[in-house]
Amino acid sequence: MKRSSKIVLGCIGVLLLSLWYYWGIVMDKNISKEYDQFFNSNLNGIIEKVSIKYHGSSFSLKGNNKEYIFYPYTDERLNNAKVFENFANKGDSILKPSQSDTLILVKQTKVYKYTFHKEP
Repeated sequence: MKRSSKIVLGCIGVLLLSLWYYWGIVMDKNISKEYDQFFNSNLNGIIEKVSIKYHGSSFSLKGNNKEYIFYPYTDERLNNAKVFENFANKGDSILKPSQSDTLILVKQTKVYKYTFHKEP
């Protein structure tokens, strides 16, 4: 391999490592900010949308343009081992007092509780 090719590959490698490092820091800050927003929010509403974002469960409520992201535990006793993003649907209710460690999902008349953890 020519010397100029090695230099170009080395520069590309340094650039890729720098971008990977930068995106890791930015992503960690975004995840932390999203968690703080969720944790400090007093939630009481009807689900408009459920999805996955930043490897966590994401939802928005009717009449509120914010998207909330959290990292719920699936537990046999608390939520019948139902994975939140697969189980929660548009029209279900969400309750979570500010700074509570438990989110309550109400489907029809049945209550499911989700504790969660902070990422990363």
